Amino acid sequence: MLFYLKLGFRNLLKNWRRSVKTILTVVIGLSACLLAQGFMSHTLQGLQESLINGGLGHFQIYRKGYLEHRNEEPYRYLITDVDTVLQRLSKIPELRLAAPQLEFQGIVSAGEKDTVFMGNAGFFQEEQGLNTLGTLKEGSFLKDENPFMVVIGSGIARKLNAGVGDIVTLMSAMNDGGINAIDLEVSGIIEGQIKSFNQVALFANLNTIQSLVNIPDSVDQIILLLNQTESLEKIKPTLKKICDKLDLEYCEWQRLAGIQYTQPKLFYDLVYVLIMTIIVLVVIFSITNTLNLTMQERVREIGTIRSFGTTRLQVVKLFIAESFLIGLTGAFVGILAGYGLAACLNTLGGVSIPPPPGHARGYTAFFKPDLTQTLQLGILFLVTSALAGFYPAFKAAKLRIVDALRWF
Repeated sequence: MLFYLKLGFRNLLKNWRRSVKTILTVVIGLSACLLAQGFMSHTLQGLQESLINGGLGHFQIYRKGYLEHRNEEPYRYLITDVDTVLQRLSKIPELRLAAPQLEFQGIVSAGEKDTVFMGNAGFFQEEQGLNTLGTLKEGSFLKDENPFMVVIGSGIARKLNAGVGDIVTLMSAMNDGGINAIDLEVSGIIEGQIKSFNQVALFANLNTIQSLVNIPDSVDQIILLLNQTESLEKIKPTLKKICDKLDLEYCEWQRLAGIQYTQPKLFYDLVYVLIMTIIVLVVIFSITNTLNLTMQERVREIGTIRSFGTTRLQVVKLFIAESFLIGLTGAFVGILAGYGLAACLNTLGGVSIPPPPGHARGYTAFFKPDLTQTLQLGILFLVTSALAGFYPAFKAAKLRIVDALRWF
């Protein structure tokens, strides 16, 4: 095989300008794919981490039946033995945080203005890392020493014309069916990525809300955050054992995120496949065209070596070696160029992306190609380049010796 690669290299040098142009096609195509893959990979990774750290967690634990009946009977399926659950969870070394939460809803008012809210009572101290629910526009996050504080979404703040330090009244249904109300002071205004979230978001102290809805010492979910997302599969067996013993169930972040993650991922996957298909077809046609021209220029040469005993298969190997070398060189240089361009763009501060439809804020996109997918791309372009040489190779191999020697 080294013999054919050596001959293929010499043949490429005979018309090096054409060879360089063809290799550049592979380089540009692979670099474009790497940048697209790096952009999409970083964007999806950022979306994943923002969803996980923005309130979903890596896992959520519930009483069995809660997910099925949460809309009809939200307070019937509660976790009452919270301390026991937290004690069992504390033995998982990969676990960074276990945060009991209680969802509630009702009406919040300030003066003569009021609006509905979807509240979450829990521990949202800044040091626990749950402040990634959004950007804190004003004030501070909830602290345990201030049980009568509340953080509201920017949409609620605009509707109520309320600011930090103002008093708002929360009204919510109790466990026994009555209505209860409490006055709380606004300690902060938060703005999340999604506009609809800001219109209803409200966060309060867990003990305060437990008293408001009359369900002391109970929560409806426990949010789990891991030290690393990569540990997610590792702790599943342990988490399942704990849940089975305590009549609980758990749900992963992918299921909780739903279309918030699956739709963007599907969109990016389709766009990536489309880009890949177009670029690969361009590379195939470019290499095929180059080798076809080379074959036409070397018809008499092919006839001569065939008359000396060279077989059709050996002629095929010569052309495949040339296309393989084009793909190998292009893949190697393309990977270097792709990573170089990505590094330059990241050094310049990335690319500013405007807010997508339904979102309140834009973001800065960076290009961080995944090493595994980079190697897969390199192999794909190498194989594609080699396959592109089959047509001109078989065309050359089918030439009759007499016809090739008569070629002018």
